Amino acid sequence: MEIKSLFKRLMGNNKKEEDNTSSFFPPQSVTYSSFSVQGRKAKQEDDCLIWHDNRDSVVIVADGVGSHGHGDFASYVTCHEVFEQRLNTMGVGEDPAQFLRDTCYWAAQEVYKKSTSDPEFKNCGTTLTGFVYRKDVGYWTINVGDSRVYLIKPSEKLVRQLTEDQTTDSSTRKMKYAIGQPPDYLRPHIEVYAWDEEQDLLQPGDALMAVSDGVCEPFEIPSEANPNIYTDKPEFWEFLCNLQYDEKCAERIVNNSFNAGSGDNITCAIMAMGK
Repeated sequence: MEIKSLFKRLMGNNKKEEDNTSSFFPPQSVTYSSFSVQGRKAKQEDDCLIWHDNRDSVVIVADGVGSHGHGDFASYVTCHEVFEQRLNTMGVGEDPAQFLRDTCYWAAQEVYKKSTSDPEFKNCGTTLTGFVYRKDVGYWTINVGDSRVYLIKPSEKLVRQLTEDQTTDSSTRKMKYAIGQPPDYLRPHIEVYAWDEEQDLLQPGDALMAVSDGVCEPFEIPSEANPNIYTDKPEFWEFLCNLQYDEKCAERIVNNSFNAGSGDNITCAIMAMGK
């Protein structure tokens, strides 16, 4: 299968440059890894960003809405022209939650402006998920759509989905919200949560993982408690707990989902604490 790096750059014809390497930035004892494949879809519409400085780490995944035009444009703009540009200019700032809300709203404005001004881009959209991790303080997750953030604690054999899918009933799984909808309509539905209690803090060996739904698709089953909510098969969580979290871990996760039959673009970005 064709391997695609997540750090792409938009070309003049809205196509992305490709690099056949995983992303790895090792400040102190933190490992970052990202990987993506086009998979069985006709077009790659996923994108992501990993950014850090001495205080904050930011991981963002965006899954362009495939049923609409130019989902690749929407995911690229969200990750790079909005989040990356703001981070390189201003950093996260003192309030990570406000940073996530404001930057997501900015992305919504940019994508909506394009979709309403250029007929070729009508209805383009993307999901958005990810997190800000602040050393020795905690982390904050963001979600719009049905991409996900997971907390993985291998030493406890624990995997926890931190975000909630913004979808309708289990028969259609249609997304309720996405970047590309009118920004003021979307704004109240931008979900940002703080995970700063003692039990939430990352321990050595723990990882935070942001993924597009192509990672989870082969392993999803309706929850016994509520069939309108999907959960993951135990073997997927077991796989995550037994994984070695090095610079190739995202590639292993993506390939595992592809080999299990995922029919979507598959994207994974991870921040893992050293042991």
